[in-house]
Amino acid sequence: LDPTANAYGAYYPWTHPPAYVSLVYLAYAAQGHADAPGLMRLIAPWGLICCTWITYTVASLIDRRVAAAAALMVMAAPLLFLGATAALIDSLPVMALILAVSFVVGMNGEWWRRALLTGGIIGLGLWTHSESVLILPLVAACIFCRRGLFDLRGAAKEVAVAQFAALVVGLWPYLRNFVLFGSIISD
Repeated sequence: LDPTANAYGAYYPWTHPPAYVSLVYLAYAAQGHADAPGLMRLIAPWGLICCTWITYTVASLIDRRVAAAAALMVMAAPLLFLGATAALIDSLPVMALILAVSFVVGMNGEWWRRALLTGGIIGLGLWTHSESVLILPLVAACIFCRRGLFDLRGAAKEVAVAQFAALVVGLWPYLRNFVLFGSIISD
């Protein structure tokens, strides 16, 4: 307890966004107790399976052998695979990154629809882990690569709309951290 920390005197240094903690709570609620990890340990492997499946599905648009190789590379990433076996959170932000990149490279149609959907996925990813802020520049780079050097203005508009949508969906936990702790991400 620290009476100078806030009005209640309790200091909670947890600054991760609430999605993973909420999934852990739902797993414990589904199993009826929190005495043993149980279902909670399935969240990370489920995330790895989704990452692999999304990668395979998008890459299969090119070729099945390419898809199999891409899926194996996702599963062989040491941090991702070992994190899934140890019930770590990393597969959830990686899933958001893979899904957002899949929207950028695989979705045709109106640029603003792609940008809004991509931004929504990034925003949901921002709720999974504070490291997800790295998704914003990675997807921006992907958009610029997709649009090419001759459409910098269109790429900049798409990036701006995607990042605005991402912040509308995912900014709340970071603002809360700033108000409570003085920084958006910290321990």
